[in-house]
Parts: sequence; structure tokens; C-alpha cells
Amino acid sequence: MSKIYLAGRYRDRERFREARDRLERDEHVVVARWLDDLEPRGPDPTWHEGYAVKCAARDIADILCCNMFVLDLTSLTGPEAGENRGGLYVELGLALAVLVAGGDIAFVLIGAPTNIFTYSARFRRYDTLDEFVQDMQ
Repeated sequence: MSKIYLAGRYRDRERFREARDRLERDEHVVVARWLDDLEPRGPDPTWHEGYAVKCAARDIADILCCNMFVLDLTSLTGPEAGENRGGLYVELGLALAVLVAGGDIAFVLIGAPTNIFTYSARFRRYDTLDEFVQDMQ
């Protein structure tokens, strides 16, 4: 059984929720509570400072307990990419720090690499989130 953290753009939550449901039907555990956020985010990351601090602490706790980190970069490229605030890269950095500290964590990259850290051979690569979910079944 894998404990999977799904990292990606906040605006893609619904797509990640569908993936989580499929993974959990196959007895994997998805530890990405950000998928259940109900409070809408504004354009400014300080939209509600107290809530933001709680979200960050929750996400850190989730990453620290996962044994598989899935980074979906598919919506960061192309004509509809828009602005990215970069939270998913902070999450990647934390997961890499867990690995360096001796943690047992597998890495999965969905989409094309976007920076030097995402070119690592450590990543299992998939073109789409759906391909990854199918492979986990």
C-alpha cells in the first residue's frame, strides 16, 4: 500500500480528487488534504493569513508521512498555463529534503520537466495523471 501525496495546481483540485478516488478504491492512501479545501483562494497568497499558515502546516505534515510524492506539472505549460505561485515546487523541495535525510520516498513526475530538479532519474515519468493512476491499479 502506498501513501501518496499529490502535488499540483490548486485550480486542478477536481481532477486530483477524481484520481484520489480511483487510487483509494485500489487500497492506496492519498495523504493530500489540500484536495478537500473549501475556502476559495484569492489572487494574493495572503488572502487569509491565518488560514494560509494552517494550510502550509497541514501540507508539510502530509508530505512528511507519504512514501510516494507525485508532482503533476501538466497544467504549467501550454497556452492556458497562466500564473503559478510555486507552492508545488516548495512541496517538491520538502519531499527531496525527506529523501536526503534518509526517508523512503518514491518520486513520480506527470508531464514534462520544468527545472533542474525535475530532470532527475529518480522520477518515474508519465505523460498524464490518468496513466499514473492506471499503472497503480
